[in-house]
Amino acid sequence: MQFAFPHQLNKLDDYGNFIHQKFAQNVSKYHLRIIAFDKVVRKCVSQRRDLQLSNFNQFSDLYEGHFSLSIHCINDEGSSSGSKCQKGVDYCKRWNYKTCSQSDASCNYRHVCAKCGSSEHPKKSCLSCSSNYF
Repeated sequence: MQFAFPHQLNKLDDYGNFIHQKFAQNVSKYHLRIIAFDKVVRKCVSQRRDLQLSNFNQFSDLYEGHFSLSIHCINDEGSSSGSKCQKGVDYCKRWNYKTCSQSDASCNYRHVCAKCGSSEHPKKSCLSCSSNYF
């Protein structure tokens, strides 16, 4: 990207620092969520002409969606096994297709949108990156 967009080098560096900061703020078991968050941000930016990687304040909803189930466990290695923090980083595919018969508490997978990470809706109903989303 630096070769293709040399005029955007400062913004790319700022975004790189932003993502590195997210890694530093979270324990390693949440790094996969940061990578997923980064992918969603890059996809949204690539689909919209009014959004840039340096618009960090526009990504807060996406960030919270990826960490909504574990926000109270950030930097906490010793959480109890019964908490939602112990759930895997995988999304429940059945919940995203509205076929999961288990509750959020009893399912081994996270009941969050596979596209944006929100617990408010499944992937089929996701409006992520639409013009009215932010």
